[in-house]
Amino acid sequence: MTQEQLHQLVNQCMAKAITLYGEGVGDSPEIRTDLRGQAAGQAHAGNLIRLNQPLLDANPQQWQATVIHEIAHIITWRLYPRAKAHGWQWREINAALGGEGQVCHQMDTRAHRARTLLYYCYRTANGGEVWLSSIRHRRAQKNLKRWGGTGYLTAKGDPIEYWIGESRRGSPSQTEPADRASL
Repeated sequence: MTQEQLHQLVNQCMAKAITLYGEGVGDSPEIRTDLRGQAAGQAHAGNLIRLNQPLLDANPQQWQATVIHEIAHIITWRLYPRAKAHGWQWREINAALGGEGQVCHQMDTRAHRARTLLYYCYRTANGGEVWLSSIRHRRAQKNLKRWGGTGYLTAKGDPIEYWIGESRRGSPSQTEPADRASL
């Protein structure tokens, strides 16, 4: 979608909102196409909508739904400043503007990830293995030093004992079967 088409869509939505809700909806928000990562769009309270142009260009059928979704946020915050992000007010405005009412998109975002984490393999107290992201790995290392092998639990509640030393980029579930044989 070109910038001209985008601004035309925003202006159409705002004109419809003014017809439905009156002059209280205000002027058209500023539109930027500088968003990266897995989110299709963001509405910032006030007067800014950021869109993920590479993701939306890869899924052109989602442009209109995303723009309506974000404009509904702006209008909701202008009319109901204390409204919840996807509360009944937003749902009502989104439907009135012709939106689908979806809170999250279903687009494939694998090619648009902003970062890929390292994963580290740990041995648990019951003899199993667990892969921790680099974020949880740092926390686990801090706890292992502080508490001497205790104090950090897996999602299932098993304490970890030590770091095996393996690491790889990307989610372990994408690169290897979950029922991997023990070392």
